[in-house]
Amino acid sequence: MDLSQTKLTKMEWESIETPVSDQEKNILKLIQDGYQNLLIKTNDNESLLSYIKIEPTPEIHIYLYNK
Repeated sequence: MDLSQTKLTKMEWESIETPVSDQEKNILKLIQDGYQNLLIKTNDNESLLSYIKIEPTPEIHIYLYNK
């Protein structure tokens, strides 16, 4: 049984190496940040106010909450 190891060729390395997606990067950052702060919270969802691009006021908040 041959258990010797050799370096991967460039083609072999590139075929198994896949880049990390943005979503995975966010998860990895959350894990790293949560190491010191166990109460960390994140929300990457876009809010309705940022989507409709209206200046947030108390009246707008009440209107959108009621609707």
